[in-house]
Amino acid sequence: TESQNRFNLVFQNFIRIFCNPSHPLVLFLDDLQWADNASLKLMQLMMTDQEMQALLVIGAYRDNEVSATHPLMTLLDQLQQQAVTVNTITLKPLSKFHLCQLIDDTVPHSLQPTDPLADLVQQKTEGNPFFVNEFLKNLHVENLLNFDNQSRVWDWNIDQIQAQDLTDNVIELLISK
Repeated sequence: TESQNRFNLVFQNFIRIFCNPSHPLVLFLDDLQWADNASLKLMQLMMTDQEMQALLVIGAYRDNEVSATHPLMTLLDQLQQQAVTVNTITLKPLSKFHLCQLIDDTVPHSLQPTDPLADLVQQKTEGNPFFVNEFLKNLHVENLLNFDNQSRVWDWNIDQIQAQDLTDNVIELLISK
């Protein structure tokens, strides 16, 4: 406990160095559903520290992996009770419109319309942003989505992509990688 408290104090002092109104610090912490109690306690100490200024902590977690009794949920409740501002944004799957925008931005300068590709990606990923990204990377790795250096355009064959045995499951895709 003494060692943990010493570490927490040193870390808090270290973070304070970088936090000031003229130069705010933003910490992004991903996969908080897997955070251990010591890490959550350190987060709580930083976020309730009256001397800590200009600190923004952005945390991401999978809400389907935490219950009301999960230590992260307990921490969020405690922070709100201590008058710490906690804002929650629930990310939903990408809509067809936003998926088309993403694909247009991912494969600019294509000679063919991206709507059929967006339809296929929507069907395979259900709009899950992480899976969309992994699916598109997989298409590129499998040479189903290519950039032609000579003509400087992206190219794909939707029929060829549909003919492939591409998984509809993100876990299967990641396991295969």
